[in-house]
Amino acid sequence: MLHQFYLFMTTVLLALLFILLGGAGIILPWSETTREATVLFLEHSKLTLCLLGIAFIVIGSSLLVHQFLSLRKRPYYLRSGSKSTAVDKCVLDQTLQAYCNERFPGRSVLSQVHVADKQLSIKLALPSAPKEIQKPLLDELEKEIREVLERIFGYRKAFQLTATFDE
Repeated sequence: MLHQFYLFMTTVLLALLFILLGGAGIILPWSETTREATVLFLEHSKLTLCLLGIAFIVIGSSLLVHQFLSLRKRPYYLRSGSKSTAVDKCVLDQTLQAYCNERFPGRSVLSQVHVADKQLSIKLALPSAPKEIQKPLLDELEKEIREVLERIFGYRKAFQLTATFDE
């Protein structure tokens, strides 16, 4: 949550900075009094300019640090009871894809795993199937995926399964 707020505030500040600089770029060439006021400000406000420069350096440095920290791979922690397992998202994706390849051999099944708000969400794009067997197939898939997650990761909590069938 704090990460989203920080990203939002950074984006707003950068947008306002570019709007301000764009407006100054448009006004300065056409207004002689604004040009003179800008030159006087630059000549007589050394401390203000120094503080402004320090502020820009701090903001720029914090943006760089934030970007580098967000590049790190962070594992997801799948909790089940008192146990917790650290799992990389790629491992979850590969496990689910291996299950789909075994369950639907020779067919292309796209799978996607998403972990957010302490909830595991799985999305599947399945090959076409008659309408009357889609619901039983989904129930069977949910049961089998639950067994795979429990056997490999010890994950016993509920998850959200979303599936679409090709037409």
